[in-house]
Amino acid sequence: MTLDRALRHRRDPEQLWEVPANLTIDVLEGALRHLAGDDRVVGLCSRIEMKDGKCRHALLMDFRCPKSAEALSDLDRACQHLGYPGWLLETKHSYHFVGDILVDDREWLRFIGRWLLLEHLSDVSFVGHCVIERVSCLRVTGTLGVLEPSVAVRIEGSRES
Repeated sequence: MTLDRALRHRRDPEQLWEVPANLTIDVLEGALRHLAGDDRVVGLCSRIEMKDGKCRHALLMDFRCPKSAEALSDLDRACQHLGYPGWLLETKHSYHFVGDILVDDREWLRFIGRWLLLEHLSDVSFVGHCVIERVSCLRVTGTLGVLEPSVAVRIEGSRES
């Protein structure tokens, strides 16, 4: 990777979406299709503004390890060791983590930072961009013909929100 490519940091403007109280998978899928259209992808950002004015973060991580049974086992063990409950998702070329709990800014940074210690698994560039922006973001829609993520492993963590 060239130096210019490695240091490129661009983030498109956010569109905030208020989650309806009666959220269903059909409502969510409809909203994602509407936002993405035919020419854009949609990502979910970790920062969540609560009704009380406080911000919390969803735990999102992107991994760069090669897809294999061994890598999935290593990711499962690493996630279990870190203790955050959630889901390891599998896409065409990679794995991703989506946590079940919301955390404050300090705990989010601790979560992100711990993955730097596991650089053979994590996408270090993803972590760098997260730290620069103070938010993590994972794509949840793809381009036409690309399969949606599937659940690879359920992580039963020991941490509470």
